[in-house]
Amino acid sequence: MKMFLVILAAMMILVACGDDTKTPVDNNATSDDTVTDDAVTDNTIPDDTVIDNAQPTDDIAAAVCGNNMTETGEACDGDVKECTQIDGNYAGGWAECKSDCSGYDLAACTTGTYDDEPLTDDTITDETVTPDEEPAGTVCKYTGKYSGGEECIDYIGPWTEEEKNTDCTAVSTSGVPAALSAGPCPTEGAAGYCTVDEGNGKSTNTYMYKASAQNKMACETFAQGTWTQF
Repeated sequence: MKMFLVILAAMMILVACGDDTKTPVDNNATSDDTVTDDAVTDNTIPDDTVIDNAQPTDDIAAAVCGNNMTETGEACDGDVKECTQIDGNYAGGWAECKSDCSGYDLAACTTGTYDDEPLTDDTITDETVTPDEEPAGTVCKYTGKYSGGEECIDYIGPWTEEEKNTDCTAVSTSGVPAALSAGPCPTEGAAGYCTVDEGNGKSTNTYMYKASAQNKMACETFAQGTWTQF
């Protein structure tokens, strides 16, 4: 009997306790969040266009008047030019560059034409080029100091005998001093002649009888004349 009561009590305890297994209830009212695409947007800054602000590295040197070099901004520098090259209306003469290199001084340029002016074309032809008119009167004959050959100066225009003598005795010679003698200078055997405009309608033709490549340079560079080759 006692055993029966123990068993009955155990059964009652089991019935009272029941099944402890419970179904879980989802009390979470919040719905599932949709995953947001948080992909990073490409906000890359465009490449800036590079502006070349570099300064020129080659500095332009300022023109220097008086260095015998015609530079940017100068019309000339220490040189001379035949007047006919500057203006075809001039008959002759040479124009020197002004001291400020702004242009040529035309004071020495001559106008008009002279029948006794020689041709100044340096073109060599088969025919011998001679002055249009052989000057008369006295001429200056001597041995050239630099050429070492015979030379002769014809004076063209209104030269007085005193002016001729002063010019002749001032010529640099080799050996016997220069002296006036009866003219004109002979053209036969001459290598050519150098024409120099002396101003005031006067000029000279210096005949050189020793052929030399230096004749043209001596005439045009040092005497500032025009060389005519025979």
